[in-house]
Parts: sequence; structure tokens; C-alpha cells
Amino acid sequence: PDLIVQERLRLVAEEYGLPMHKVGELSRHARFKALRLKSLYLGLSDGARTNELRRASNHEINNEQIWQAYELGDEKARDMLSEVAPQELPLFRAASQTYFKNPNAAPRIGGDDMLGFGAGETMSLFAPYVLPAVAEVVKYLAGEIKKAFGEESASLIGEKVKSLFKKYRNPDDSKNKVPPLTAEQLAQVQVIAMKEARRLRLSDKNTKLLANAITGSLAVGRG
Repeated sequence: PDLIVQERLRLVAEEYGLPMHKVGELSRHARFKALRLKSLYLGLSDGARTNELRRASNHEINNEQIWQAYELGDEKARDMLSEVAPQELPLFRAASQTYFKNPNAAPRIGGDDMLGFGAGETMSLFAPYVLPAVAEVVKYLAGEIKKAFGEESASLIGEKVKSLFKKYRNPDDSKNKVPPLTAEQLAQVQVIAMKEARRLRLSDKNTKLLANAITGSLAVGRG
């Protein structure tokens, strides 16, 4: 919570031209309170300990501001893997468990993006990369929904993010809870997915395949 408070203080200081050392003035500012109420907290792994975060915040964070995004991320990552490398699906659980232990860690890579599991008998090209890329995309989509719909609980935002994926979308677009992505938003998803894959040192060829699979799973408006 302390890091989050510092970020809110920084935003208020930048927006209103106030010095950072005037903590009291910044924390009493109406904008500081508004940012606290509008903040959304995503649990990106099943060990995210969001309950501890909420308790440590002295009741400044409530349940409606927390969404366990890993539930969607894990499912969509499996979908992506089934598209780009279905032969690696038996490795997905091991890759998922490794990712959730430390979401920021880069996979241990051998030649040509090959990563070994167990005794190294089975090699993987994509399994370790799909979850980190999908998680970053889900964070971006949640932010876009938050900007578009404003004051909503984390669970409602989560439902809207889910409806952006073709798999969960109603064929009758008028019955969906959120409009499809714009071409500009889809392009940003591509950038985010590629940036994360490259951060993890996936090759350019496989980075493009993975990013294309992610963008292809999302609904986009016509025109």
C-alpha cells in the first residue's frame, strides 16, 4: 500500500504543480481521494495475496476494487497456446505454476527459445511466454474499461474485459456489455504483447506469432 500511496502523491503533484515534499497538502487534496477510490487492483497470480494488501491498507482498499485477473489470464493463455503450439498443452500447467511463483522472472532459455522442463526431455517454445503476455494485455484492457465506464467494481470490470474476447462474446453485439475494441486499441494490444514477449527474450518470429494469436482472439469494431 505504501508504494501505491506514493504513486498517488506523485500523480497529484504532477497534475497540480505541487512539490512532492508537501505530503500533507497532497494527501488532503480532493484529487488524491478520488484516485484512491478509482484505483483498481489486479491479482495476476493465484498467490497475489490481495487479502493481505486490503488489510494492510487500513480499509482504504475494499473488495470491489480487487479483481483476481489471473482466472481470465490463465484460461486465455491456454487458448493462445492451443493455437500457436497445441503440442505444448501438456506443458502448460508446469509453465503456469512457474509463472505464478514469480510473474516477473524471465524463463530460462536454451537455444532457439527452447526451454526445458523436468530432466530436459521435453522442450517448449511458447508455454512459458503466453501467460506473461496475456496478463499484460488483460491489465491494459482493464484500464481501458475503467476509463470508459468510470466508477464500477472490479468484478464488473472483469466481466467487461472478458466480453472483449470473441470466445465469450454474444454474436448479437447489442447484447454485449461493452463495445468491441477500436483499431487503435487493438494496435496497442499488439504493441503490449510484443513488448512483453521481447522483454522475456522470445525470438522476433515467435513474438509475432504470439502477439497475432492474442489480437486475433479479441473483438474489434468495423470501420
